[in-house]
Amino acid sequence: MNAVETAFDFVTVSYLTRIGNQSAGTLTELLTGLEHCSDASIFHHTFQTLGSHHFLTEGFSNDFAQWVFADTNRNDLAEQLAALDIRDYVSIAALRRDLCRLVGEFCTAFPHFAGQSALERFYFHFISSRLRLQLQTNDFSYWLAGGLGLASLAENINHIDIYTNTLDSTRAKLLRLIDRERRKA
Repeated sequence: MNAVETAFDFVTVSYLTRIGNQSAGTLTELLTGLEHCSDASIFHHTFQTLGSHHFLTEGFSNDFAQWVFADTNRNDLAEQLAALDIRDYVSIAALRRDLCRLVGEFCTAFPHFAGQSALERFYFHFISSRLRLQLQTNDFSYWLAGGLGLASLAENINHIDIYTNTLDSTRAKLLRLIDRERRKA
């Protein structure tokens, strides 16, 4: 194994969630909210939500899709919103564009559903957070490839599916991959 030049920095985060007065009661209002809410709100309802729920057992992978499914009964739109893979995004602006595009296209195609009242309102949250790295990888893979020159291990770790694994199973897979790499050295 290569000697490390740069230590891996473990980063912890604490989110402070505030519920603001911005909300949506229809799909049209959701589109307006998506267009005007803060980047932190988009991050909260997508990236942060994925970290706090295992969507295979608890619903959809982001709060927007979950609300559309549960409160507007628009399964087709909910599935489209949930199909956005947050691993493909390196900026909130790009994610916002795709969320707005999907909701906008649906509202245009089905105007009779766009204005129907939802069972419950959707509340946009504001959090103090940001995307630290504008990369399509994770901290471990970034450090392993750049700091230790272990591109193969980094690639294997980068392929751990965050959608189908819990935090514990992700950790177990990460440790197995590292142990396998250590045995090769």
